[in-house]
Order: sequence, then C-alpha cells, then structure tokens
Amino acid sequence: MKMYGFKKWIFQPVVTKREEPPPIPEDIEKLEEIVNKDFEIIEREQPEIFGTDLECAIKLRCPFCKSEFTGHESSGCFHHVILPMNCPVCEFPSNIMQALIEQRKKTKK
Repeated sequence: MKMYGFKKWIFQPVVTKREEPPPIPEDIEKLEEIVNKDFEIIEREQPEIFGTDLECAIKLRCPFCKSEFTGHESSGCFHHVILPMNCPVCEFPSNIMQALIEQRKKTKK
C-alpha cells in the first residue's frame, strides 16, 4: 500500500516506573476480576482541542503490574481511545485475556 507522503503514526509509550509483574493466577474468577480493571490515569496534561476532538498526553498506571508509563487520550463525539492498549511492561490486558482463554479451554475438557 502506497502512503503518498504520509508516514504511519505510531504511538510509543515511555515507561517512567517499571515494576516486576506478579505471577498470572490460574483461577478463572481471579483472572476475570483482573481483566475487568482499567488503566488508572494518574496525570493528565492540558488538552488540545481540534474541532469536536480533544487530545491530551496522560500518565497511566497498570492495574496488574503497577508500572507507570506515558499515554495518549483522544475523545470526541463518537469515540474515546486511550493508547497504548496494552501495558508496555506486562502486556495487560492481553496477557490476562490469553490466560483466561487457556483456563476456560482446560475446564471444558
């Protein structure tokens, strides 16, 4: 696919406080409890407004490993997105979702 002079924009978070991730539990109920948590926004910079869109730099804390990292928040009439979607240290929530899927497969057998 030709980009015609546009470069693909990629957000790269910066880890500001790295914590060691805890072991991933094997209990389905504990996994479900963890996966339902959201990143905590611990700091929000002054937002920029573009028409009906609002964008700002944020600092996030992972609910699983407690690491802190930079992020980007964008919201408007029909959207609200926080990047990154996974913790750059432990890959939450993808790591917990994968563990939950694997545990459910085991219980079906």
